Amino acid sequence: GFYAFALYLWRLPSAFKLEHKSNITKMLSSAATFTISSVTRKLASVSFRRGFRATATVAADADLISAKVGVIDTDGRHEVWRDGIYDHDNEPKVKRRTGEFAPIEKLRGFVNYERNPEPYRRPLDRVADWGELNPVPGDELKHSATEMTVQSARCMDCGTPFCQTHTGCPVNNLIPEWNNLVYSGQWPDAIERLHKTNNFPEFTGRVCPAPCEVCFCPFPSPFLKGVLMEVFAFFLSVISWLNKGLSFLYKIIIIKHIVKGGCVAGLVDSPVTIKNIEYAIVDRAWRDGLITPRIPKQRTGMTVAVVGSGPAGLAAADQLNQMGHKVTVYERADRIGGLLMYGIPNMKLEKDTVQRRVNLLKEEGIEFVTNADIGKNVDVNEVKANYDAMCLTMGATKPRDLPIPGRELKGVHFAMVRL
Repeated sequence: GFYAFALYLWRLPSAFKLEHKSNITKMLSSAATFTISSVTRKLASVSFRRGFRATATVAADADLISAKVGVIDTDGRHEVWRDGIYDHDNEPKVKRRTGEFAPIEKLRGFVNYERNPEPYRRPLDRVADWGELNPVPGDELKHSATEMTVQSARCMDCGTPFCQTHTGCPVNNLIPEWNNLVYSGQWPDAIERLHKTNNFPEFTGRVCPAPCEVCFCPFPSPFLKGVLMEVFAFFLSVISWLNKGLSFLYKIIIIKHIVKGGCVAGLVDSPVTIKNIEYAIVDRAWRDGLITPRIPKQRTGMTVAVVGSGPAGLAAADQLNQMGHKVTVYERADRIGGLLMYGIPNMKLEKDTVQRRVNLLKEEGIEFVTNADIGKNVDVNEVKANYDAMCLTMGATKPRDLPIPGRELKGVHFAMVRL
């Protein structure tokens, strides 16, 4: 602000030459206004930087406490201690960051417990087969029910859950609700809430990149995240001197889209293991027989043809069938699933998992027709004449070429061919 004021004073002689007092008045007024606004922006930058320093300090303290205490046991889970089986209190006591053993509680779960995502299968086991990365039931790496309770307890019941908004979850999953139900041990209610917004949670729980929890910029630890936020604060303070009134907007954009993920707990610590909890709910529901055919009680008499059996086609068919319409799905390949069957590798999504859901949809009344390429071996006019409505849910089969330098080089291929 001082330098800006000096700059205006340096320009005053040009105003005197014009011999207009009004110009001098305007010049002084603008200088004062600019000085005040600059000071205000500087104070805002200092305030933001102080907040980021506090965030970094809290995260660093949490790192130091966790490093000294070591709440994660050698089996990869929170250390658990129980009283004797004949004692009156047999509730599991879980080790907290402070080092004490206490019953699992949710009020300060995000403070007391560490993020502990379920690990993938061991690499030496994975290279011997084409199975999924995720550990199967019975594997010692599979999280126990107690560990799932601990991880769901970290969900902080925040006032504005960004994890279930359009920036955190494309299907608007009711994440805080089923996190709380898992913490309470109400697994049947959890799968019911999960199915409210998600037709196939066993797919999304495995292949979704989980913007609800992860940061777009990965951080090895909360401390490093705090340090990076401090660097951004310095960068933004420089911007505040170069831009008039846009510095606050830059703060919002950069912090929201680069530093922060969808989980509010991730602001000062690691986010909740939402993705693990999601597929744990649906896997347990299948295992316990909670997912059964939902045959509509009444039919509308209307028929719908769905062209394409990928994720969009199956979801559309499921929704239309539950409304009471008679649905027929046409697929040009020899198996149902589209991208789920032929695009996603087995190590991310087992084909038995896809077929299990397709079999359930068949039991619910949906009819599937394979090897039916609409427009080639099946007349589109015939389909339109036989059905009341037609839903096109086809994927793109023609790759998009890019006329960029290096496109002609050897070894550059379209990914669409591999899918």
